[in-house]
Amino acid sequence: MPLNNMKGEGGFPMNQGACINRSCEIVSSHSELDRNTRVRFYERVMQWKQRARSRRYLRDMPSYLLKDIGIDEPQRQEEIRKPFWR
Repeated sequence: MPLNNMKGEGGFPMNQGACINRSCEIVSSHSELDRNTRVRFYERVMQWKQRARSRRYLRDMPSYLLKDIGIDEPQRQEEIRKPFWR
């Protein structure tokens, strides 16, 4: 029998998006979880990009500007050696 002709409870046609035994709540919670996971992943990747960009700027910054912001050469080297995820 084709899906669009299936009968649900009471002989009424079943909506293809119908919830049976709270299955929509489960699907909805999984969708929300997936959405939250995607958002957290996106935020993490953006944070990594920002760290990498900041460390590139720090690497290329002239020494007189480093002095202006209170960073000495050993501090700069320590920071630019860090991987983007730390």
